This record gives sequence, C-alpha cells and structure tokens, in this order.
Amino acid sequence: MDNIIIRNRKEEFKELVLYAVFGNMTFVISIGAYAIFNVLFGINELIANALAWVFAVLFSYVTNKKWVFKVATPTKTAFLVQMFAFFQWQIYHTGY
Repeated sequence: MDNIIIRNRKEEFKELVLYAVFGNMTFVISIGAYAIFNVLFGINELIANALAWVFAVLFSYVTNKKWVFKVATPTKTAFLVQMFAFFQWQIYHTGY
C-alpha cells in the first residue's frame, strides 16, 4: 500500500515539475514570438501579440498533452475538439 502512495506522489511531483518547466518555456516562446513578429518583421503590436499568444498556447497544448499529462487522443476529430476546447479555456481565462 505504501509503495502505491509513494509512486503516486512521485508521478504527481513529476507532473508538477514538468508543468512548471513547460509553463516557463511557454512564457519565453510568447515573448520571443512577439519580438520576432514586432521587432524583426515590423508587425503591429496588437497583431504581433495575438500571433505570439497563438504560438504560445499551441506550444502549451502540445507539451501538456504529450509530456505532462500524457493524454492519448484516438481520432483527429477528437484531437481538434480537445485543442479547440483548450484554446477556448485559455481565451476565457486570459481575457482575449
């Protein structure tokens, strides 16, 4: 019984660490993408920010799905529905 509890705690801790690492990487990607779009390509600030947000949320979705929570999706349609729901949740919680 104790081994199961310890194993579950290890998995939860690993999930937490990966979530924090990929969350910080998402932040860096957001700032970097904004800089590339705005400074390098000269795109308007609002458009550059929106594009950077899309790239960051897409990166967040893929990394969380594949490496943090290890969620399998059986079909392409299910994948797209899940991705749409993730973007929708991000929009709701970030105010975009």
